[in-house]
Formats: sequence, structure tokens, C-alpha cells
Amino acid sequence: MSNSSVVQTESESIQSRDSEKNSNDVEEVTYNIDNTYNQGYSYVILLSVFLISFCSWGNNASFSIYLAHYTKYDTYDGGSKLGYAALGGLSVGVGFMLSPIINIVIGKIGIIGILWVGNILQTLGLVLTSISSHHQIWQLYVCQGILQSIGLACLGLPSFTILPHWFRNDEKRKFLSTAQGIFMSATGFGGLTYVLGMQKVIEIDGVRWGLRAQAIINFGLLSVAILLMKVKSAQKVKKSSQLINMDILKSSSFYLSLLYICSGIFGYCVCLYSMDSYVISMGYSDNQGSIASAILLVGTALGRPAMGYICDQIGPINTSIICYIITIIFIYGMWIPARSYATILVLCFILGFLIGTVLITMVVVQLRLLGGQLQRLNTFFSMTLFPFGMVAIVATLIAFSATKDHASPTQFLYCIVIIGCMFIISIIDLIILRGYIISKDQLVGDAELEQDEYLKTSVPIKLWVKNIFTLRHNKRL
Repeated sequence: MSNSSVVQTESESIQSRDSEKNSNDVEEVTYNIDNTYNQGYSYVILLSVFLISFCSWGNNASFSIYLAHYTKYDTYDGGSKLGYAALGGLSVGVGFMLSPIINIVIGKIGIIGILWVGNILQTLGLVLTSISSHHQIWQLYVCQGILQSIGLACLGLPSFTILPHWFRNDEKRKFLSTAQGIFMSATGFGGLTYVLGMQKVIEIDGVRWGLRAQAIINFGLLSVAILLMKVKSAQKVKKSSQLINMDILKSSSFYLSLLYICSGIFGYCVCLYSMDSYVISMGYSDNQGSIASAILLVGTALGRPAMGYICDQIGPINTSIICYIITIIFIYGMWIPARSYATILVLCFILGFLIGTVLITMVVVQLRLLGGQLQRLNTFFSMTLFPFGMVAIVATLIAFSATKDHASPTQFLYCIVIIGCMFIISIIDLIILRGYIISKDQLVGDAELEQDEYLKTSVPIKLWVKNIFTLRHNKRL
């Protein structure tokens, strides 16, 4: 049977498919969709999630200065380079492994409720770390690791999926990915603020006061952000708060998006957390290490809105592929032979501009894989974040295990090679995912589908393989 026959047959079956509801599905709730997009209060919501990202992901991005301090001065009894690296993974990973459960809690107490929980947990983590005993390293893992991580997840999970309810790409304006880019640029601005500000506080008053100052700033700004937050009725549907959705779990698109996100996050986390220590291993000072991390975050802050805008013009998948190809060129062509401090600073800015593309595009890509069904987005995203959390935990451990024991210009060589390999895996997966979406668009055509019909549509392997090599498509990818 020819490819065109396959497409025609599948399209006809989709259009004629019975629209009976699955009796085993989660109870539907009647709701009125607010059709206000790209205007009015949408921009207040953008400011709110920007502040949330500033104080959550930005707070987490500043962990590199604490990691460098703990490692250099052996702050806690029984601490080791690998142990402190594990703390970096815990501060991201544990909470996101609990994301499916957090998604259920959101269904009980609402998005604003879970944001307050995240604010309190993150503040508690910083304050308790500042009074923890240097003779009890487990206190560091519980406070700056687990509490911080759960707080980050409670803030991060809902904030990632809020913007698609307020912004969208239509014929008049394409702004969704740009809004996601502005939202995630706060990671860079927040990280930059905390890295430079807290480094100065640590130098003058010590690491304990650095943690306390960060806790006070975080709590104040997050409180303002949460008070500004408003939830659309479409986000209150019970369907959006499932633990696991079997239709999503059975879909090939789930595993393709999972590999692309996990490989991209692996490279991003290792690069972000290791840069400070890498610069110090080259023989430079703590202050120079924090400046390098700050430059990387400047690149992040400036790059994400730009990447978001490009995504709106040529598509998130195309943008990600191009960005990661350029990233690999700079990793292997510039980072490995880098010896001078000036070269490292230029490299930090370029990497900061490019490596976080996955954080901008992953929600937009998942919404595309759902056929634009917002009611399933929270569940799809939270199911992805469980392995996301596992990767975040092991990424820094694997990378630091691959470093050489003695400080030298080549101490982080194997670590750099691993980062490059992760982005290569991400590129290959994105190319395959692109072919999958093109195939599904051909099968579905302009048919008006019932809930989850786009997700359930199977793609013949022959058509899929053919479309991997398709360069042009009538929809942005």
C-alpha cells in the first residue's frame, strides 16, 4: 500500500471515529473557557511567572557558588566532591520525581495553593541550611537538598504550564514561545543576581548569612508573584490533575519527548553546576569562578527571549536542533582547548545563550503532541518530570565522577565530552520527533478531533521514516 493510501485510510478512520466517552476516564467538569489571549491580564501573569522563575530556578542556578565553597573549604565533616555534587542533583531531582503526586495535590488545593507551599518549603530549606551543624552533613542534604527540591517542584510544575492558557500563536500574533522565553529568562536574571550578590555576602559575612539573605529576598518576591497570579477556569478541570494517563503512557510521542528533555536537561545541569568549579580547576580564583558563572547566566537571561521569538517564527523543534548543533560545535571546538580566562568568559556567554533551549520549548512541544489539548498538559508534563528528576540527580554525579583527581586544565575533559554527547542524543531524538509530528499531521489533516483523538492516532513506521527526511512542512515545527 502506498504512503498516500495509508494517509487517506487513516484520515477517513479518524473523521468517522465514534465520539463516545471512555467510562473509565476521570470525571469531566463543565467549565467556561476564558478566550482572552495575548492581551490584558495575560501580561500580569507573565510578570508573575517571571518572578516565580526568578526566585525558584534563579535560586537553584546560584547553587554553583555554594558548591564551589563547600568543595574548596570542606565545610561539612564527611563531605566530598562527589557528595556535594550529589547535593546539586538532589536540589533539583527529588521534587520533580514527586511531580505526579504534586499534580494530584494541585487538583485538591489549586495552583495558587501549591505555589504558597513551594514558597514556604523553599524559604524553610534556605533558613534551616543556614543554621545546620557543620558536623551533621545529613542536615545539609535534607535542607538544601530535599526541602529546596520539593519547593522548586511545587513552584516549577504549575508555572511551566500556566502561560499556554494565556498566550497562543494565531494568525494575528505568534507569542507563546516568546512568552515562555521571557519567563525562563528569569532563571538567568535570578541566578545572576544571586550569584554576584550572595558571593559578596559570603565574602563579607560568611555562607550562613548568604543563605539567610537569599531566603528573605525569595520569600518577599514570591509572595508578590503569587498575589498577582490568577487561574483560568480551564486549568481547574479535574482531568488536568491525573497521576498517570494511560493514553499518554501508550503514545510514542511521550517517550520521544522524554528522551529529548532528559538528554537536554542532563547537559544543561552539568554545564550550569560545573562551570564555577571548572574555572577554579584552571587555577583561577573563587571570584573569577563566580564571574564566569554570572556570564553564563547573562547569556541565559538574554538568550531565552531571543530563542523564544525564533521558536515562534520557525518552530520549537527546528530551533532546538539548530541551537544544539551550534552548541556542540562550541563545546568540542572551543571549550576543550580553552586555556585563557577571556576565552572561557566568551564561551560561558555563548553556552548560556543556547543550552537552556529545552526549558523554553518542552511545554510548547508537548502541547503540540497533544494536538493543542490544554486539559491534558499538566498530566503530560508531570509524567515527564519524574524521569527529569532522576536525570537531574545522576547528571552531576556522573559528570563529577568523570573528572580527574588533580587540578589541571584537563581535569574536566571527560565531563565536557559527556555534555557534548548528551546534546548529540537530543539532536537525533528531535529529528525523529519532527518526522513523527509531520506524519501525524498528514494523517489527521484538517479533521476536527474529539478529546485525545490526536494523541491516540498511530503513525505507520514507513510513513514516519519517510518524514524524518522531510525538510519542509506547512506548519511550524
